[in-house]
Amino acid sequence: MEPVEELVFDGVESCSWTQRQQKVLEKALQVYPKGTPERWDKIASSVPGKKKEECIVRYKELVEIVRRKKQASEK
Repeated sequence: MEPVEELVFDGVESCSWTQRQQKVLEKALQVYPKGTPERWDKIASSVPGKKKEECIVRYKELVEIVRRKKQASEK
């Protein structure tokens, strides 16, 4: 399996994330839930050094990781 940093979604390659950026992203996802106008713009402005597209890619990566862990635990 490829390391998370090497995954590519929608043509945007993910680069490394610091622990701080990861924590800020997770908090911003809570602060700006689905349905929030301009959600991803707001999330990206909260995460230092990351663009909107990078935040979306990272979110998709995290969703996939959680999905795989859940599948593995159900076996």
